[in-house]
Amino acid sequence: ASPGFDGVICQPGATTTWARISAQEICHFACFPTGDLLDHLSPRNGGTTGDTGFDAALDAALAQPHRAYGRLATTTSRAELAGLLIGLELAAAKPYWLGERVVVLGDPALMPLYARALTTQGVQAATGNAEAALLAGLYAAFQTVAG
Repeated sequence: ASPGFDGVICQPGATTTWARISAQEICHFACFPTGDLLDHLSPRNGGTTGDTGFDAALDAALAQPHRAYGRLATTTSRAELAGLLIGLELAAAKPYWLGERVVVLGDPALMPLYARALTTQGVQAATGNAEAALLAGLYAAFQTVAG
């Protein structure tokens, strides 16, 4: 959708992919199983990921990842669990988003959480329609191949 895009795409889902795009190429990428872990570790009646506790858990995971990891087994709120897992991911993926232009495309339930988490770190994260971006990319690839 943006042929000259230079920056990072964060694609949350069962597995979140971070891809550094420059000169119309994927330069680097990394994957994290955050969505799968969130679904697996979430309590059945833990509420939604929009509940209070997300921001505090996110901050704790970014500040002290070693302690946040230990909290994963005892956290009873899905919002807190999401904050811990996304915070641990952001800590590990920091070379991808620090000082970069970031677009978040992916699971509609996770996109706002990633955008919110990145915003707390001073990143202006835009969100978009993942399906539209995929179709635009496939169409551009087809045009290149078809000549």
